[in-house]
Amino acid sequence: MPKDAGKKPSRIQQRNRRVILDAALDVFSRHGYRGATLDQIATQAGLSKPNILYYFAGKEEIHVTLLSQLMKNWLDPLVELNADGDPVEEILGYVRRKLAMAQEFPRESRLFAGEILQGAPRIRPELESNLKPLFMRNAP
Repeated sequence: MPKDAGKKPSRIQQRNRRVILDAALDVFSRHGYRGATLDQIATQAGLSKPNILYYFAGKEEIHVTLLSQLMKNWLDPLVELNADGDPVEEILGYVRRKLAMAQEFPRESRLFAGEILQGAPRIRPELESNLKPLFMRNAP
């Protein structure tokens, strides 16, 4: 976070964070977490590495921020499941929604898949606090 984290971010600060996150999404979705570097993110964003570090403590914070923002949209298809509905129809509807999301948001899909394939090391707390209760609510 910027040094003046207690204040409301200016428009420039908000824009820079968006630029950094968009650049990081490109870099992480192409190279994965391990292959991505802050230098690559800075180059993609058109900013200096120290400027990136003004807004984020490091690569992991950027990655977790992206994944956290992604979680709400990625969990929406689960929210739409009807526990009283026909199981086959509910599962098919869920799969259709997830496939449509993967097509519409390929970078986000690769980012999320990469994290899950690694065992969700950076997003596990978010999954446990949001996904598990949602799943348990819909479980018979």
